[in-house]
Amino acid sequence: NNKNDTTTRDLFLERVHNDLLSQWQLPDVVRSSIQTWDDIVTNRSLFLDILDELIGGPRMTFTSRLKATEFDPLLIDYKVQSLLDMSYCALRQRNFKLALTKLNETRHRLDLCQNPLMKSIYWNEIYCDVHLKRHQMQSSTTTLSSLLSTSVAKELKKMETKVNSLQIIDQQTAQLNSNYIQLNSQFSRTVIDFLLAQPQAYYEYEQDEKIPQAKHKQLEMYLYGLDNNTKQIQQADQLIYELFHKCTSILKENIEKQENDLQNPSINICSAKENILSRDYNELASVCDDYLRRYENNEVENNLMDNLFQGNNGNNIAELIVKSVLLSMKYGSNEGVKRFSRLLQIVDLYPNTMD
Repeated sequence: NNKNDTTTRDLFLERVHNDLLSQWQLPDVVRSSIQTWDDIVTNRSLFLDILDELIGGPRMTFTSRLKATEFDPLLIDYKVQSLLDMSYCALRQRNFKLALTKLNETRHRLDLCQNPLMKSIYWNEIYCDVHLKRHQMQSSTTTLSSLLSTSVAKELKKMETKVNSLQIIDQQTAQLNSNYIQLNSQFSRTVIDFLLAQPQAYYEYEQDEKIPQAKHKQLEMYLYGLDNNTKQIQQADQLIYELFHKCTSILKENIEKQENDLQNPSINICSAKENILSRDYNELASVCDDYLRRYENNEVENNLMDNLFQGNNGNNIAELIVKSVLLSMKYGSNEGVKRFSRLLQIVDLYPNTMD
């Protein structure tokens, strides 16, 4: 009868989750080879496919509706997570082609998972990280055009929308949030450095008729939203100003979100929170100090950073460095301690930061 079916189903799902899926360990991300990962992920996927066929067979009394709504998402969730973890492993081992292949295998199934928002953010994270790391490794030959044509800017904007709706309740959600702002910072700094070296690079990208229309206005979409098709900025100094403030605003807002939302008293959670916050405060200090130093040392030609440091902006950026370094030290950062001598220099150059 229906009551027995429900009880049997619940017990079965509980056993599958507790005694099988949750007990399966994945290989080490760095030390285990891609071949090991592929063997484990493939064999487990085949096993789950066989289990799936048995449950849908004539011996089982589960209705097709219950199977489709409860068991199938459990299997899909595990398979997608395994493939995403394998893609991340390939990324860490610099096998970028395989990382993207595994991402493509999961993209159409993200919405079928039990937690589609977190899976989708994880997907965006790996995709952006692959292209940014590939760019770093090929920095001598890559161009701004080759970076923007990967649509990293568009994916980061999608990721921003998703992260804004993510509630930070544990170490996993805090780590996703932190990884996003680190990637965002990396992208902004990369583009700014391109523009400082080649002020006409974005203008030339926009004028290139070989680039599909759908891939134009990547920076405008990143700065102002995916639906903004009217605003256009091609002046390098204005783009540098906008990218810098976008980067630092996202860092500040998401750091504040982590501090306020993650209030779990668990020792492990508190320790993870401190590690994440110290890393993000250091990134905020690093971004600001990198460009402040260049401006102080007159390393930039064509006055491309005058817009960024006009008026009281230089003092505001210096204040942000001091605050970020002190807070990173509060959360136990060794890197913050190493920056302390620079902090004293900034206080000397910008006395208002003492306030």
